[in-house]
Amino acid sequence: PIEAAVERITDEFGALFVISAGNDYGDDTINSPGSADSALTVGAVDKSENLAVFSSRGPRTSDGAIKPDITGPGVDIVAARSKDGYIGTPVGDSHVSLSGTSMAAPHVAGSAAILAQQHPTWTPAELKAALMASAKPSPEAGIFGQGAGRVDIGRAVNQGVFTDPPSVSFGRQLWPHGDDTPDARTVTYRNTGTADVTLALSLTGNLPAGLFSLSATSLTVPAGGTASVRLTSDTRANVPDGYQGGHLLATAVDLRVVTPFAV
Repeated sequence: PIEAAVERITDEFGALFVISAGNDYGDDTINSPGSADSALTVGAVDKSENLAVFSSRGPRTSDGAIKPDITGPGVDIVAARSKDGYIGTPVGDSHVSLSGTSMAAPHVAGSAAILAQQHPTWTPAELKAALMASAKPSPEAGIFGQGAGRVDIGRAVNQGVFTDPPSVSFGRQLWPHGDDTPDARTVTYRNTGTADVTLALSLTGNLPAGLFSLSATSLTVPAGGTASVRLTSDTRANVPDGYQGGHLLATAVDLRVVTPFAV
């Protein structure tokens, strides 16, 4: 019911829900309502941008989709203490130090508020896509731990290119794989700027040969327009069963657009 409410209120009122992933250690531990499609679900990293050991990880239990979507600082965060507060380590008389994805989500919610102030007509989906596209991936954290990577509002306010969808989940393909069929998805780049942008496209991550492929290695997105590329997962590839994924990276001078994908 809470997940359904998140989807309904997002659609009805145009509110972006930024939701903690949870603190449940290990794979397949994303909490409700962070499992909602429209939610911007947040994992936690420390000050060295390492994924926190407690940060809940995907994939989403029902369909193998990518969650969390993004991460934020969530380890040893000092914040103002409520007069009735009782958790956390006291820091002076009016602050406490606390760790958790509940400390990471406010960093992302604040970033979303800054972006919404800059672009008041953007929809929740556009705000979510822009924050994910501008995030900073960690090569050490898996896709189902970090999604797009650590929120980077400094980049987000200066970057007008993002993708639809903001991540590509190929779901779960059941063994045996000899009868699988390639699964091709369209990733559409939107350019909100006033100049055309030519992007160099690549797939990053420790990816097994033959499992993922792109239909193009470069793409020109017109000013105020869109352009698309096809990303294909072929699970007939001779690779071990397990979680596989990476980031579709699009770059142009100082532009970096990140789109996580996984199967």
